Amino acid sequence: MNKFSRDRVRENALQQEEREIERRESERRENERRENELERESRKRDERETERKENELEREGRERDKKEKERREKERKERDRMEREKEKRERKEESESDQDDIPPQFEEMTNQLQICNWLIANPEILNLANQMLTAKSQDIGVSKTASYDNTNNIISYEKIYN
Repeated sequence: MNKFSRDRVRENALQQEEREIERRESERRENERRENELERESRKRDERETERKENELEREGRERDKKEKERREKERKERDRMEREKEKRERKEESESDQDDIPPQFEEMTNQLQICNWLIANPEILNLANQMLTAKSQDIGVSKTASYDNTNNIISYEKIYN
């Protein structure tokens, strides 16, 4: 082989080696690009999954809070209803008890007692009542000594005071 052909073979070998280096470098860059792309996609997928989980947890938390609030509201309404029923029962029992406690023959005495308590609480009325009683007793004393013509007056006073 001649020198020219050897140089040519060497040059071809060098060119082929350079092309091989470029091809490997190109493949390496392409592989890096693909890896980077896959890594970006994986990060995005992970971020979306994380965000989805966070949103789901928030939604579940809101639902849990809503259910808890509804449960507390329901319990409060039930307690209020039971309290109203209890108060109603107690008032009814108290009313029945008050009616049962006083025998019929003493009801009039109870009314008189209420009147006495009211008079004690209102001393000006009590004083007026005492004056009326005094006037009544004086009128009765006078009427007993009066003549027969005053009989109508005596009866009317007795009707007023009795």
